[in-house]
Amino acid sequence: MYKSICSIIAIGCLIISCGNPESQKGLITEEVAKELDEREIRVISDGEIIDRAFEYGRKVADSAQASLIQELMQAIEAGGITNAIDYCNVNALPLLKSVSEDFDVEIRRASNRWRNPQDQPNEAEMPLLEAYEYNMENDIELSDNVQKIGADYILYTKPIVIGNGLCLNCHGIENTQVQAETLKALQEKYPNDNALNHDMGDLRGMWSIKIARRKLVLQK
Repeated sequence: MYKSICSIIAIGCLIISCGNPESQKGLITEEVAKELDEREIRVISDGEIIDRAFEYGRKVADSAQASLIQELMQAIEAGGITNAIDYCNVNALPLLKSVSEDFDVEIRRASNRWRNPQDQPNEAEMPLLEAYEYNMENDIELSDNVQKIGADYILYTKPIVIGNGLCLNCHGIENTQVQAETLKALQEKYPNDNALNHDMGDLRGMWSIKIARRKLVLQK
């Protein structure tokens, strides 16, 4: 009986292996094709990895920035600055999570003058953020940056600078650019707010985007 079963299996395998190639196309599903593609050996230099990290990081940061600005503008049009504060408090982090999932990365904002405590820099981000602050204080041009995190990840960072007067409605000088009603809303949502009294051109923080090295290697 055992031999019979083995014979049937062997014959079945033989039929599959010897069948018409055209008839086998349907057996290779999209998931299998993707897995085979990812197993393909690709050798690229560290320099090419860095170039890809810059390109992909910029793409992700620009997408996140555009999405946030669009949503905030809609919130302001619908109910003014205080409505935008409410929107940001509830939706900013979920929006970034959605961007993370779309691009298969970990994206967040980091700042030493944070408004949301969840934006405080972590150990890997702190020296990069301090370098941006140093450059800003010494009139050194700010630019995006790429750093390795261990063997498996690349950290892309990009400075966030106040370049629009609209930002000063929530981040400008108290009781001058930031009106009393706005201050009250901010204090209610963010009792430990550190993000006020900025000027145009100030450094607000940075985009922090963690990208798997494997993803960069597999890019075509």
